[in-house]
This record gives sequence, structure tokens and C-alpha cells, in this order.
Amino acid sequence: MTATRSDGVTVAVGLCATGPQMEVVGVALGDLAPDWVDLSVVDHCLRDHAAAVPAEAGLGAYRAVGAPSYVERVDDGVLDTLARDVVTRVAASRATALTFGSGEFRTWLYDRAGSDASRTRRDLTVFARRLARRASASGISVLIEPLNRRESPVWNSLHACAADLEGIEASLVADRQHTWAEVEGTRSAALAQVRVVHLGGPGRTVPAEDEVPALIAQAVSVPGVERVLWECRWTAPQQVAAVLAASRRALRRLSQPDHRDE
Repeated sequence: MTATRSDGVTVAVGLCATGPQMEVVGVALGDLAPDWVDLSVVDHCLRDHAAAVPAEAGLGAYRAVGAPSYVERVDDGVLDTLARDVVTRVAASRATALTFGSGEFRTWLYDRAGSDASRTRRDLTVFARRLARRASASGISVLIEPLNRRESPVWNSLHACAADLEGIEASLVADRQHTWAEVEGTRSAALAQVRVVHLGGPGRTVPAEDEVPALIAQAVSVPGVERVLWECRWTAPQQVAAVLAASRRALRRLSQPDHRDE
């Protein structure tokens, strides 16, 4: 069940999952009834588990591409080939969204660029443009996720990504582990491009139920957010069920016309 906020925006609640997480929640996914599920491309989770996602749930892919160690020199042709290969894999499923959030790939590009941050950002922009063009032709929307400096040498903020992606048909992902300061702090124009928020406790821990409402409220304070996806290290389906239920209660409360910030 999705929830419609008082401003008319409908917000879906779901989860991101890698292979190990789907091993935990996969059998129970139908009962958990998430509105949306993003499955990893890199560890073959999309290929192996897409059929387990209920037909009524939206399906997306994330962590768009790994680092192909066999490539010694990166040029626009290589970037176009990588974009084509990723979109081909995603298009083979019923996924309708692709989130590019691979720190390993960005670091690989940085190394190939001789630790030149400007060159790396240029290559990432070319890759994103090719990815968005090919994805659009296949009916797939593209989102870019900035990562913190521990995980990526570049594209560490929503602001930097928005600047490089100007004119490219791609939206942004805000993540509590990476760009939450931009969500909590002074509002920037880049937040207008955010469509998805990734939530989780510190280090991807599972939050307590009483922590969920505040996180949901922060997530949907970004006006254009359409999906809130929990990215946690689940150890039991019951944890997923509790967090999804708490999220929906929080969204219902925020949807009330007489809701006021306290």
C-alpha cells in the first residue's frame, strides 16, 4: 500500500536487497508486501530473485555496474559498452528503474584516470548520459546515488551530482549513510532532483520501530520523493515486517490533512 501525502505526492515504501538479504527475506516477500523492491545487479540478485518479487510491487535495479579489471584504457566507447551491457541486463527483467550507486566502479575510473578527479567526473558524466539514453529507450528510469568519501573519490554530494548531470535525464537518490547532511541541513536546489531515499540505521543496522517515524518524516520532507527504500542488514523477515508497518503508520499520519509538525 502506498500513501499519499497532504501535498498530493504518493510515496511507496520498500527495500533494497543484495543476494544475502534476499536469502533472508525472499521466501516471505509475498507476505511482507513491499510497494517496491530494488535488487542488486552486481551480485546477480536481480537475475536470481526478480521472479520472487510480487507482481503488484514495483521492481528496480541498483549498484549498476562493477569494475571490469580487464579494461586498461577507458574511452567513450568503453563507457558506452558498459552502459549498454547494464541496461541489457536490467531490461531482461521487468525492472523499470536503475540506480547507479557503485563506489567500486567510480574508484576504478579514478584509478584509470591517474587519480584525476576532473577526468573521473567527466567519465562518469559520459557514462550517465549513455546510461540514461539507453535506459530511456527501454522504458527504464535512471537514478544516481552520491556516495561518501570513504566509498568513492568523486560524486560525494547531491550538489556535485546535480551539477554534472545537468541536461541528463536522471534523478538523484539521497541516502542516510552518504548525503543525509544535505537533507537535514540548508536546502539546496539539488534536492529538487531527489526521487528516492535510502534509509537504515547506522552501518545499515535495522532501526527500532520507535525510530522509524522520525526517519520517514525526514525522508518525505524532500518534496519530490516518490520512494522510501530500507537498506538494512536484515536477519529475519519479522524485522522487515515491523519496519514496513511502522513506515506505513508514519506515512498515514503525515498524510492526514490536519497533520502539523510538532
